[in-house]
Amino acid sequence: MHAKVLDERVVARAKSRGIDVLVYAPHFVRLPDARETATRFSDDDLLVVPAREVFTGSWRDRKHVLAVGLSEPVPDFVELDAALAEFER
Repeated sequence: MHAKVLDERVVARAKSRGIDVLVYAPHFVRLPDARETATRFSDDDLLVVPAREVFTGSWRDRKHVLAVGLSEPVPDFVELDAALAEFER
């Protein structure tokens, strides 16, 4: 499961449903800030993994790609092939 917003309510809801890993992929938040938030909400019962939801293609014909395990930011609104190449580096 992944969430775009992360707060105490989201964490409590995930735990009450037996979820033990939650991917946190907020829009318009820098990757280091998402990492910090994920760390703050992770505990023994719930691992919060920071990620980015990258938009590919044009604004009108965009696709969303969930990228987990990034070490560096990836730009939005690039072609899908370019986004996948960025994920590989």
